[in-house]
Amino acid sequence: MRKQTLLVPVDFSEASKHAVKYAIILARKWNAKIIFVHGHAIGYTEYEGQIDTSMTYPPPGSLLSDQEISRRSLNYFLDAFPQLATVEHKDIVSAGLAVDVICSTAESEYVDLIIMGTTGASKLKAFFFGTNSEKVSRKAPCPVLVLPENLKSYEIETVCLALDTTEVENNVNWDLLVQLLKGFEAKLGIIHISENGDAAFKEREILAHYRNMLNGIKHSIHVFYDENPDQGISEFMEKNPIDLLVLLYREHGFFERLLHQGTRQNILYKTDIPLLILK
Repeated sequence: MRKQTLLVPVDFSEASKHAVKYAIILARKWNAKIIFVHGHAIGYTEYEGQIDTSMTYPPPGSLLSDQEISRRSLNYFLDAFPQLATVEHKDIVSAGLAVDVICSTAESEYVDLIIMGTTGASKLKAFFFGTNSEKVSRKAPCPVLVLPENLKSYEIETVCLALDTTEVENNVNWDLLVQLLKGFEAKLGIIHISENGDAAFKEREILAHYRNMLNGIKHSIHVFYDENPDQGISEFMEKNPIDLLVLLYREHGFFERLLHQGTRQNILYKTDIPLLILK
């Protein structure tokens, strides 16, 4: 049986530290391996001297490639996690834009899940550029777990799967979500948001559709009508504290994104809980 692979992009931020810790927890639960990846620009930088006496660098004034500097920085960053000694892992340092490096590595290494942090983005920046995590969630060939910078807990007790009227019939592979739920012994709340009073959402139909996935999992179904899915999800989360929000990825055309940011984008930019984007 193929061993599962987790990919953790590292940019040396506080959010990256959360991603590493989360990946270690999942790797232990699933007996998975971890790949740490860092993308860098191409060039040479004159090294001016040591920043930390515990790090080994060449004499000041030496020219190092960005590849060498990035690899040394990544090794130093990962040395802060002694728990990695008990987990199979490797690191990849590659030249290129971070999003491209992450997604190409995920494809070539047959990654099952990308775990990455996000620092969010201002409304203006998000509109024109998006965060790296948002871009990865669109381009990656596998599910993406996004962790907020202010993450407070690595435990998962309650998971919320939010769906709207277009997502009852889908081709998503639920195995990863089921594995996560069982690994943490978490309960699942499914929210069906029916826009414009669409009567197609009946609890028995939802239960029938997801019967196989829900087998052996503690769950509840919540169906309500709301013309604004973002608001509906937010209101539910305020009344029902959760540890992980799960959304299904849906491709939006450029003009649709231009006129109205999708639920995934809006929540990703302002979330303070982990967000799992299934594909």
